Amino acid sequence: MSNAQTEFVHRALLAASIAAALTVTLLALWQFADVMLLGFAGILLAVGWRGLAETLASRSPLSTEWSVATVGVLLIVLAIAGGWWLGPDIVAGINQLFDQLPGSLKKLEQAVANYPAIEQTISEVVENTDNGSLASGLMERVSSVFSAAFGVLATALAALVGAVVILALGAYFASAPATYLDGAIRILPPRQRSRVAGVAAKAAHGLRWWLLGRLASMAVVGALTSTGLMLLGIPAALGLGVIAGLLSFIPNIGPILSALPALLIGFGESPMTALYVAGLYLAIQTVESYAITPLIQQKAVTLPPALIIFVQLLFGAAFGFLGLLLATPLALVILIAVDQLYVRKLDSELPEPT
Repeated sequence: MSNAQTEFVHRALLAASIAAALTVTLLALWQFADVMLLGFAGILLAVGWRGLAETLASRSPLSTEWSVATVGVLLIVLAIAGGWWLGPDIVAGINQLFDQLPGSLKKLEQAVANYPAIEQTISEVVENTDNGSLASGLMERVSSVFSAAFGVLATALAALVGAVVILALGAYFASAPATYLDGAIRILPPRQRSRVAGVAAKAAHGLRWWLLGRLASMAVVGALTSTGLMLLGIPAALGLGVIAGLLSFIPNIGPILSALPALLIGFGESPMTALYVAGLYLAIQTVESYAITPLIQQKAVTLPPALIIFVQLLFGAAFGFLGLLLATPLALVILIAVDQLYVRKLDSELPEPT
C-alpha cells in the first residue's frame, strides 16, 4: 500500500472515529437530558448566587467565601419569611382561581352558542370529551396544559429531589467555581484552556445579567398584575399575579400562558371586563419589554426574538417543561460560545481591507 493510500485510510478512520464519538455523545446527552438540565439549572443558580456574594464582598469586610454563605442564609430566611407571610394568601388565591374557571368556561360556552360559525369551529373539542360539554372539554385542556407545565415542578416539590439537587449543585458551584471549571477544562489541550476559561467568564456574565433581568421582570409583572386585577375587581387576583410573575421567567411564551386564565375569568364577569384584562396584560408586557428588559440588557447579550422562540419550541418539544424553562439561558450560553470560539476566530482570519 502506497503512502498516499495509507494516509487516506488513516484520515478515513479518524473521520469515522470522530463521527462515532460525536454520535455516542449526542445519544448520551439525549438519554440523560433531564440530568443535564438539572445540572444547568444548578449552574444558573450558582451564577446568580455568586454574583450576589461578590457584590456583598466588594462592599463589606466579608470575604467572598463568607459572602457566599451569608447570601445563602439570607435567601433561605427570605424564602421562609415570604412563604410564612404570603403563602396562605397565594394558596387561597390559586384555589379561588381554579374555583372560578369552570363557571367562566360555562359562560364562554353560552356566549359561543350564539355564534354558530365559532361553535362549529370548536366542535372537535366537544366531540373529544366524555360528556359533550364545551366547558368540561376546555377545562380538561386547560388542566392538561397546566399539568404539563407544572408537572416537573410539582414532582420536584413533592419528592424534594429536583429542588435539593439544584440547591446542592448551586451551593457547590457558587462556593468554588474555579475548582469545577479548572477540572472541566483540563480535558482540553493546554493552548485552548485559557480561551475556554474566557468564554466561560463571558457566559457567566451574560447569564448573571439575564437572570437579574428575569427576576426583576418576575417581580414587576407579578406585582403589577395582582394590583391591576384587584383594581378591576377580578376574582383570584393574587393567584393570577403569582402565575403571571412565575411564568414571566419564560420570555414570549410565559406571558401568553399567564394571560389565558385571567382572560377566561374576566370573560366570566363580562366581555368588556375580559377586554380590560387583555389591555392590562398588554400594558404590563409593554412596560416589561420596553423599560425593564432594555435597562438590564445594556450589560447582557441581546438574543434575537425569533431565535428565542425557535429554541423554546425546540427544547420544549424535546425535553418538556424543564427544557422550555431553561431554553433561553441555554441559547444565551450557546450563542456566546459560538461567537467567541468560532465567529471571532473567522473574523480574525479575514484579510485586512486595502
